[in-house]
Amino acid sequence: MNVVITGSRGLIGRYTVDHARAALRDQAGAQIISVDQGGMGDWTANYRVADLTDAGQTFTALSGADAVIHLAAIKDHGLVGEPKLFLDNTAMTYHVLEAARHLRIPRVVLASSVQVSRTVRMLRDTRYRYLPLDEAHPVDPQNDYALSKQVGEVMADLYAGVYGLSIVSLRFSAVTRREDMAGWPTPVAAPPHWALYAYVDVRDAARCAWLAATVPLAPATHHVAFVVARDTMTATPSAEIARGFFPDAELRAPLDGHASLISGENARRLLGFEATHSCRDPV
Repeated sequence: MNVVITGSRGLIGRYTVDHARAALRDQAGAQIISVDQGGMGDWTANYRVADLTDAGQTFTALSGADAVIHLAAIKDHGLVGEPKLFLDNTAMTYHVLEAARHLRIPRVVLASSVQVSRTVRMLRDTRYRYLPLDEAHPVDPQNDYALSKQVGEVMADLYAGVYGLSIVSLRFSAVTRREDMAGWPTPVAAPPHWALYAYVDVRDAARCAWLAATVPLAPATHHVAFVVARDTMTATPSAEIARGFFPDAELRAPLDGHASLISGENARRLLGFEATHSCRDPV
């Protein structure tokens, strides 16, 4: 099995490469091929330099793959202007899907984001129909990054339905290293500026990405799954947050203690994934 991981020098990418190597250690002939835009990468892995906004480079980078975990993206508004962020992210996803189609790569994992449903810093009020939030809830992107991720999910619908790819879009939420969780759980801001105070430890994010690339799934399907910790990053009880900020939302499941306001049930059912790390774990 050959798996290409794009964005391999990024936070999720580095951990996913390490997790994938460990998972394939005893499989003869299996390869992890890491792809990023520059640098020398990690000498212990096969490394390909590619600008995924270029179609030709993308096809070359993905050649020989049995699955692709596409994590490359621009997410920091301070690095580039909004038009470039949106256009580059959208182009990279399109080129990856086009390459998978023509190179007959059956499985593609796309890094989407919780921000398609709840942008970190809202430009307008969001009213939730129900909580915990799940993948069936209408999306509400409110910036260029969130919009690029929604467009990626729409493209995935097309490439699964028309071209027969098996695609999983993972809506990651505030992916964070344990050592960067100092000060968590946090007090609740008013109004809440984080995406429902959901997060996930990067080790769990990497494991979920690998599962999404390797579990048996039917062809011609596109699945979407939130990737979240089981708890929130805040000290305020979840039921209190729901009552205080989203009083009109129907509660479809108990919000005991600090239970996540975003459901991870689809990832559990589809991929067998459940987060094991918490910001409340001892350091």
